[in-house]
Amino acid sequence: MDFNHVDPASLQLIIQLQLEDAQHLAREKQGQGAGPSDADAALAMYRQELELLLHNTDQDGVSQTINDFQGLYLGDDELHQEEERGESSKSMSEALLAHCVACDEGFSPSQMARCPCSHEYCAPCLTHLFQSALGDASLFPARCCGQPVSLQDNGRFLSPEIINAYQAKQVEHSTPNKTYCHVARCSAFLAPNTIRGNTATCHGCGARTCVVCKNRDHQGRGRCREDEGTREVLRVAADQGWRRCQNCRTMVELQMGCFHMSRDYFCHLLV
Repeated sequence: MDFNHVDPASLQLIIQLQLEDAQHLAREKQGQGAGPSDADAALAMYRQELELLLHNTDQDGVSQTINDFQGLYLGDDELHQEEERGESSKSMSEALLAHCVACDEGFSPSQMARCPCSHEYCAPCLTHLFQSALGDASLFPARCCGQPVSLQDNGRFLSPEIINAYQAKQVEHSTPNKTYCHVARCSAFLAPNTIRGNTATCHGCGARTCVVCKNRDHQGRGRCREDEGTREVLRVAADQGWRRCQNCRTMVELQMGCFHMSRDYFCHLLV
């Protein structure tokens, strides 16, 4: 059943009705006087998940609750059939679990991050996905099946440190004409909020970098202009067929491979 077009009030009502059905079924089993079984444990877990979803409808927003409930929902017939079948101890428990696409472990739907492609990740695997994107520019943004994984929708599964680092990396990747600290041992990205006029101040080492030439700030020695050494480098570059990155202005020498640069995309042949 598709719940994507259900309004918040109706979604709460559906979850409440599912919860009442599960509670009614639990009372019936108690009246039979039988001892606890695996099916009873699965039913109890199902009720807990429904109670959590009902609470999260107000706390986390409707879209995330819909994603969780989509994987958890059992129709009336399914709910009673699972209980009536002798194999219910396994089948019902399995029906309540979502499987991580990376590690294939089963988790309750509320513990899973959902991607636009409908694949789901457990928190540890989602963390690894985002850490990989932070460590390798070619993997940024974090993707599954070629589609970006939303930080806003799945941030509750990530640590504050990863969230902060990822948000900073988003700023870096979206900034045109990037500036990096001119101090080689630092080389930190200098965000737009560090720039005043033509000077960027590094919050890490305190060095000041000219955003025009990307070298040391000129400190009141007049307007930035390409010095004689830079002009000579550009002359040699033109003779050798070197190109400048369109963002950071670093000189690029193509030694092998195709003409297409992937970190900040440009074509070496056409620049």
